[in-house]
Amino acid sequence: MTDPKASKDNSYTQILVTTGFFVPFTRLFAAVDSYANISKMTTLVQGDNIDFQFQHATHVKVVNDIRERMLAAEVVIAHGAMTLVEALEIGAHLVAVPRQHKYNEHINDHQVYFAKWLSKQYGFPVVLDIKDLPEAIRQAKQNKPQVYKSKAQPLKDFLSAKLALWDTARKAVRE
Repeated sequence: MTDPKASKDNSYTQILVTTGFFVPFTRLFAAVDSYANISKMTTLVQGDNIDFQFQHATHVKVVNDIRERMLAAEVVIAHGAMTLVEALEIGAHLVAVPRQHKYNEHINDHQVYFAKWLSKQYGFPVVLDIKDLPEAIRQAKQNKPQVYKSKAQPLKDFLSAKLALWDTARKAVRE
């Protein structure tokens, strides 16, 4: 179900899923929608290019108050890069589900490598096999979030530069 007002209200979201604006992420969407049905947890999915029809989770293209929603959510499910860093900065209970090249979700596996690297330092679950998502959510709810502060700005600058390069390369391939 799509709710264009969801980005404007202050309703409580138990699970916040943020997937950015790249390519469809149907593997994650189907798992999240199924989990929302089974768990009965209020679930908000942010993302563009979504061709999935949600039955149990609410979908929006943009969440204007993303940081506030991350703080309020019981669990944040994020795909990679800046969203993982932002969730760590605010101490969110985090699950990473990086896009994978083998599923044609991205041009390479940089999100997998980055999520695993951050996970080793900050102890959040990384889901590579989508059937592991329910257990990862359970783990995230039990974990004490570790707040990422000391190197946030240099890392953000590094990632922004890398993302700009990847975006340029992606556009060049499409042309």
